[in-house]
Amino acid sequence: MIRFVIDERRREFAMFGYRWFDMRRLSVDPLFANDVYTHKIYDLQGNVLSTYTLSKERLTLRFPLKLMAQNPDITNNP
Repeated sequence: MIRFVIDERRREFAMFGYRWFDMRRLSVDPLFANDVYTHKIYDLQGNVLSTYTLSKERLTLRFPLKLMAQNPDITNNP
């Protein structure tokens, strides 16, 4: 049932940008540990040029340079 809800959420909020937050949250959930997230790059004709597999490190945002300058003790995300 949870998988159905997540799939429905993916369709319902397709153009709102919530997908990244779902992928980030579900990447550490044991129920969704086997899911593989990929990003495809297409050409103008719709052919796939390349495919990238997104690792857990790719699902984190780096801190802005201004924040890093204001907080010298903070370590940035990979």
